Amino acid sequence: IEKIIERKNSLTRYSTGTFQKDIVIAANIDQLVITTSWLMPRFKAGLVDRYLILAAKHKIDPILVVNKVDLCEDFEELEESVAYYRQIGCKVILTSSVSGKGMDELKSILMDKDSVFSGHSGAGKSSLINYLEPGIELLTAEVSDYNEKGKHTTTQAVLLPWSFGGHLLDTPGIKTISLHQDDVDVIPKLFPGFDEYYPQCKFRDCTHTQEIGCAVLDAVERGLIDPERYDSYLGILNSP
Repeated sequence: IEKIIERKNSLTRYSTGTFQKDIVIAANIDQLVITTSWLMPRFKAGLVDRYLILAAKHKIDPILVVNKVDLCEDFEELEESVAYYRQIGCKVILTSSVSGKGMDELKSILMDKDSVFSGHSGAGKSSLINYLEPGIELLTAEVSDYNEKGKHTTTQAVLLPWSFGGHLLDTPGIKTISLHQDDVDVIPKLFPGFDEYYPQCKFRDCTHTQEIGCAVLDAVERGLIDPERYDSYLGILNSP
């Protein structure tokens, strides 16, 4: 090692417990590809919310990929589930490595960028990557029909070049993601979609829970913020 260059950014999650350890997922990246699936395992918006908070905290562009849409029997329900993320300006791509749906769009987003793939175990990250770059041949595994839990086919972070330009950083799938306990103070500002409203709150340290003059609570009451997303916010605020 001749020189250590300062990181321009890093994506970091944290261990659970009283003394939380920093777990760096990736560094010096252009975009975070949040990989989820519609079924097997079921789409978990709460996990997406946590990833979006991390992306906002570390100033990394997020892309939400909902994979396995070939298993979807009700696209209206699927679109309703991702509507909030589209509404707040998050790029959403619906994909299937079986039918090829959305794969050209995903490839164009990845081209000439350094991207980290991270998301729920069993969401099909490796299958997506194998489709985009067949020569990589990453291991894949079936998801249990019993509990819809994925298996960790990626066991360590791997940096690989795309043949169409840019790099892929593939990371092990996770079942949950923890924020730092100290992030409680910034979650009210970083929660996806709240940036449009919190500057209008009466109090600068508003937690959006019970304060008078809270613009976020007002937006929830007026139907501008999805009640399920607000419930997710409360859950993360109380247990980051």
